[in-house]
Amino acid sequence: MSALRRPRRWLRARRRRGRAGAPARLPGPRGREPGLLPGGGFGGGRRRRGAGGGGRPHAGAQADLVRSAYTQTGIDPDAVGVVQAHGTGTRAGDRAEARALAKVFKRTRQDPLLVCSIKGAIGHLEGAAGLAGVAATALALHHGEVWPTAGHTRPDPVLAKHGLRVPTTVEPWARTGVRVAGVSAFGFGGTGAHAVLVQTPDPAEEKERTAALAARTSAPKSTTDEAAASEAAGPVVVPVSAQTPQVLAATAGDWARALRSGTPVEALASTAAHRRDHHAHRAAAIAATRHEAADALEALARSRPHLGVVGPRTAVRARPRIVYVFGGHGADHPAMATGTTRTVPEFAAALEQACAALDAAAPGQAWNPAEGAPASYAHRQQATWAHQIAMAAALTAWGLAPDTVIGHSLGEVAAAHTAGALPPAEAARLVTARSALLHEAQALGCLLAIGLSEEEVKQLPGMPAGAEIACINGPATTVVAGPATALESLAGHLEATGVWHRMIGDAPPAHSRLLADHQDRLLAQITPLRWRRPRVPMVSTVLPREVGFDLDEAYWQAQLREPVDFYAALAEALHAGPTLVVEVSPRPVLSAPITQTIARHGLPAALATAPAGADAHTALLHIAATAYTRGRAPTWPTPRTPHTRLPLPRWHHQPRQEVPDLADDLAGLAAEERRARLADLVRAMVAEAAPLPLRPGDDTTPLERLGVGSHDRILLRARLAQRAPALPAHAGTDPATTITDLTDQLDRVLAAAAAGRGPGSPGAAEPHPKPTAPPQGPSTAR
Repeated sequence: MSALRRPRRWLRARRRRGRAGAPARLPGPRGREPGLLPGGGFGGGRRRRGAGGGGRPHAGAQADLVRSAYTQTGIDPDAVGVVQAHGTGTRAGDRAEARALAKVFKRTRQDPLLVCSIKGAIGHLEGAAGLAGVAATALALHHGEVWPTAGHTRPDPVLAKHGLRVPTTVEPWARTGVRVAGVSAFGFGGTGAHAVLVQTPDPAEEKERTAALAARTSAPKSTTDEAAASEAAGPVVVPVSAQTPQVLAATAGDWARALRSGTPVEALASTAAHRRDHHAHRAAAIAATRHEAADALEALARSRPHLGVVGPRTAVRARPRIVYVFGGHGADHPAMATGTTRTVPEFAAALEQACAALDAAAPGQAWNPAEGAPASYAHRQQATWAHQIAMAAALTAWGLAPDTVIGHSLGEVAAAHTAGALPPAEAARLVTARSALLHEAQALGCLLAIGLSEEEVKQLPGMPAGAEIACINGPATTVVAGPATALESLAGHLEATGVWHRMIGDAPPAHSRLLADHQDRLLAQITPLRWRRPRVPMVSTVLPREVGFDLDEAYWQAQLREPVDFYAALAEALHAGPTLVVEVSPRPVLSAPITQTIARHGLPAALATAPAGADAHTALLHIAATAYTRGRAPTWPTPRTPHTRLPLPRWHHQPRQEVPDLADDLAGLAAEERRARLADLVRAMVAEAAPLPLRPGDDTTPLERLGVGSHDRILLRARLAQRAPALPAHAGTDPATTITDLTDQLDRVLAAAAAGRGPGSPGAAEPHPKPTAPPQGPSTAR
């Protein structure tokens, strides 16, 4: 009874585990598993107080519980050969359980459901009763026999009326095919459970299946064949977790060796996702072939950077909220949706619906995937919107539905649709009209991105007439719209003063007074617009601090002209607690301002996005993997496949070991090799703290611009000091510090130690880091 000291907390935990349906292996004789537990259900099996007694069994509640177990596991109750009943031994309890089984399984006198109970042999075991039933049923599955209930010698006619029968002798398994059984257990306090057990595959059949999968995923003989094989199978995500970072690395190494030995990557991904517990220390590998997955897992085991590895990091305890961010101009790329329609069915269905809506809104003029890459500006905008809708649908189907949505310019249409405010037909009508008008407006001017804040841009002495702020993207990123000649003059002034800037010549001067006529035409074309209140909260970039605004025709008319205050909208959405920001775009364009905003305000948020150049399927998997490592596990896009044998989980109760001193660990190395090892160490630690994967060239990027906030920098310094106690107390705490700076400081500390000098002697570490000039703009921003 000790497990029920906190019954509500315990029951919530058990229900969560029941919903997850995480399978478990049941150990059997001679190293074989007699049964596989694909899932089950937990809930109440008794009446509520005042409805017949606080502890009185309730057949309807028990039937709902048993039925939910088979619904969750996707197993037809008709396949069940035997049920190990709880068997209270009381008249009320046995009748209620019999009626519940009759409601769920609906058997007849001619084809009854076999029911037995281990209680007749061993009596009541309180909290261990269910475990005893699981063990007895697992052995029955293994031997293919149904055993009688001890003490039961006469068939009960009441049971026969319900289509149930209790064997009186040992009988062979009645059902053909894979053997399936159920186990029920009901506690005195009202908590009930029903587990579904399935026979494990025959070793010979499993070996044949594994060989077939290995043949499909093994390395092809030519590059062409390898590309074809990868395209056919598609990438998968392999989640790895453990109780400690050391066990996580060891598990990754074990799995890499299993892949090298022939374990199919699809089977590994399915087993890791659906048949393993998920602990606090997490990472994930994304790969399309067995060899790619093995390389990624080996890099994870050795703490080496790898493009296919997400993490490792410790998942937050509080379940983070999810904020979808939809990008605007520049979020398209030529290969949008290539291949994803075959590998992600949810994406394909949503994309098809969006394209049909576009075609209905502008017959013969809208973008269609069959025509290939979008060419005109209008078609690029339409393709971006359709792609965003499809990505959001896929992520929602994977259990990563948004708690809040934000859209940047064009992205607000996708945000409104995802929030449930605009039906597909209305959103498509708005997108086609809006994109056509912006296509016309390209001749009026363009955009200029500047690495300054909104106030700094307003105070620029060289701001020409006709130029105005169009987008406030972040604390140090602002976009100006205006005639091309005016913006070229402004760009020349910025170049002379050393301020980062970038001309966006292919973009029309949206969100400026130059579109006054176009916004009136947009209003005429979209009126009337059918809309409704969003189901999901939406933060406006036109009215970032208002709640309950109308998304009617007047809003979209103003949205085309008014500046985009993305910075304020994002800050408003992120102050609600731990948050995962998901950029939902074919090509991420808002990563830099999002990271700047999180770092500037020290917000409890992280960014989930895809690496540059990733195809849509890989991008979605990177987002799902990041969500997993951040504490928001998806429902896993990897389909359930027959389990595969993996190395046993590592024992995590390891004796405490002292962290080796870097001076001892790197003793005897040449100066160049020592510095390379130090750079790898610092880079790996920074990668764990940064919200985005590191890229080549980030060694000289300030930690603040990489998204490593002040708290993370203090933790980073503490971790480094464990390995190098002589490291100065201020090392790494300066926002302008870079990976190269930290490497230099560590190198000087170790060089002094190797020469036998203390940190305060000549040639030792300097008392302060070398001053680093802050960058003039977001050219190195993430």
